[in-house]
Amino acid sequence: MAKIAVIGFGSLVWDPRELKLADGEWHKDGPKLPVEFARVSQDGRLTLVIAPELKPQPTRWAYSGCRTLGEAKADLAKREGPTPEKNIGALKKGEKGSDATEQAIASWCEKKGLDGVVWTKLSPKAPDGSERIITPEEAVAYVKSLEDRLKNAKRYIEMAPEEIDTPTRRALMKMFEDM
Repeated sequence: MAKIAVIGFGSLVWDPRELKLADGEWHKDGPKLPVEFARVSQDGRLTLVIAPELKPQPTRWAYSGCRTLGEAKADLAKREGPTPEKNIGALKKGEKGSDATEQAIASWCEKKGLDGVVWTKLSPKAPDGSERIITPEEAVAYVKSLEDRLKNAKRYIEMAPEEIDTPTRRALMKMFEDM
């Protein structure tokens, strides 16, 4: 069986659902990637996405229980929504990647001796629907406005891997403390 990794930095880590993982163990030495709470999801939560212009953060990874990179990509797409496979990144051993983020993932994959890697590749989405990174202040104002969906949004922020330390997370955690 091929050694394929799934990179996780958000809910995959604490809520993999039906994602096929070889042993269910999330390792803390994933590639450092520029992630931030920058996507308004369908249920209103601010979720973590890769945003190349931001400071890299630690990520986690697990071995996929799939036999091929194509199967692992389809499996992750199913878990994420389902989401179109264009929103799932994938690199096989030896590929270099098309941008700095993918190059960092490719380098990490090579150092780990993996045959391939998959990750969620959704773009930022602000409350107004535009594809942009919101400021921590905008995030606080948005989350405060959620009313009946606030509990679920708060849970996502709190459950994110502890090593994810972003300006938006710090601002939101302070807001939750002050509530």
